[in-house]
Formats: sequence, C-alpha cells, structure tokens
Amino acid sequence: MRKDLGFLAAPPGGLIPPLLPAVGYRNRATYFIHETLPSFGLSFGFIQFICNGPTWGRWYASNDCIVIGYSLAGNNQLAIRGYGDAIAPNPHDQSGCPVPSGRHRLFANAGVHQCYYVVCSHGLLDTLVEDYPPLAKLKNIPDDWETHPWQHYRATEEDFRILETIRTCNRTGMDRHRFVQQQFVRLMRRYAERIEQYGDDPNKQTETQFHRAADYIDKNFRDPKLSYTLIADAVNLSVDGLKKVFQRRGFKAIPYINLRRLDEAARLLRTTDTPIRDIAYGVGYADSSHFSTLFRNKFSRTPREYRKALKNK
Repeated sequence: MRKDLGFLAAPPGGLIPPLLPAVGYRNRATYFIHETLPSFGLSFGFIQFICNGPTWGRWYASNDCIVIGYSLAGNNQLAIRGYGDAIAPNPHDQSGCPVPSGRHRLFANAGVHQCYYVVCSHGLLDTLVEDYPPLAKLKNIPDDWETHPWQHYRATEEDFRILETIRTCNRTGMDRHRFVQQQFVRLMRRYAERIEQYGDDPNKQTETQFHRAADYIDKNFRDPKLSYTLIADAVNLSVDGLKKVFQRRGFKAIPYINLRRLDEAARLLRTTDTPIRDIAYGVGYADSSHFSTLFRNKFSRTPREYRKALKNK
C-alpha cells in the first residue's frame, strides 16, 4: 500500500485518526490514510488494523458531517452518539450516517479490519442533492438508534474499484482534486440509486440481486464455462457476495446452475429423441458421464432409464 506523506495529512474539517489502546491490537499493522479537500468539503480515507482480541478506541469529528463507510474486511464499527454502531458493520457493506462533531467510539473484534470511508460536509451534500435528491435521506435520518437510522446496503465491486482508484491515484495538485471529486460524485450517484430503489430495506437489495443472478443463469446455463466469476461480474457482485446472496435464499450458485441444466435435460428427454450425449452437451456439460451421475442423483434414474420409463407409460 502506498504511503506518501502528502496523503497522510490530518484534515482540518473531517475525522481525526482513531486512537486505539496499546493492548489489544498490533500497532505495526495499523495503517491509516486520510486526504482532505477543504474547499470542496470532502475527505477520503482508508483504515486497516489487526486486533489480537476485542478492541475499542476513540475517534473524533472536528465538524458536523456525513460519514459513509465501505467495509472490506472485519466488523469495524464506528459508534456514533445517538446512532449506535452505524458505519460499515459487516464486510462488503456500505453505510451512511450524519455525524455530529465531537468524540465517538470504535469497536472491533479480533481479526483484520479494513474500511474505506468518505466524509462530506452538509454544504456539499446539499449541492449533491440538487442532482441526486435521494441523498437528502442521509441528512434527515432521525437521531434515534432504535429506528435503525443508518442507510445500509451491500457495496459492489464497482464501489471498491472507484475507491481504490482514489487511493492509488498519482496525480497531484488541482488535477488530483478534480479527479477525487469526480470519483466521489460517481460513488454518490450509485448511493442515490440504491436509496431510491431499495428505500430503508437492505434485504430488498439482496432479493433483487438474487433475481438478477438467477435470470443470468437462466439465459446462460447452456454455456459449459459458466462460473461464479462470470455470474458475479454480470450482476456487479464479488464472488463472495454472490455466494452470500444465494445462501440467504437457501441455495448455492453452482448447484443452482446444475438444477437449471438438469431440469432442461429432463424436459428434452421427455419431449425429444435427441441422443443423450447431445442433450448433455446442449445443457452445458462437457462430460456426459458426469451429466449422467448428476442426473441420477436428482431423479434417482439415469437419463436412459428416465426416458425408457416415460416411453413405457
């Protein structure tokens, strides 16, 4: 990871690096970067640390602001006064919340924690709301943890690609500032689309992602090269994110593909005289023996026995 001194400047109007206790985390593994654009009302940062055990710390906001976290790993929780453990509580989550100036707390269990975050002023958010009205939700969240006020959704690989381009950008001066602003607006446009589409129900996003992945499988199950990676890329998820989307519905992606292939093979066995080997290849199996084994496991008969039983009826 790049560590140039120009990228470690403490922001005059954003967050101060978290203060963690000497016992409970490995100091040599702590990594914190922060960049601020005061004239634009924007800060950007990345934090990584490894905890030996459950750890707490303090962090400080010098002004009222909006903080949006994108968690890569771990369960680093930024506890905000009045909002509970609001920012980036789980891997590959995105969470946004208004943050009052002053001291707040951080909690983390044992393990590796990595989190991107962006901080914007209320003035900057007001400007963005003119083009992306759903973002007004971030400023109007009630100060009441019991209502689960933070706007929480699943982040995607595209979000992390944008964040990584900011972190690794080698531009300098105003050219860099303009680039960071452009990437930040891309992130906020994506966030506004989620707020508008899913409202206050993050589970609705998972439901939509499952249907998108299932539709992609329905259209492409005949491709013998269909894989987790291809499906995940097509629906803008990480491979791990895709697996979790299916797990929440009681499925696994590869067995789901096999289920779709085998159902189509059974239909062809019932309605055509196509040779079994050709059916196997036609539904996406390069190995007809493997196809027969999977078919027998599902239907308790080999493809040949299945077809013969239908003809004898």
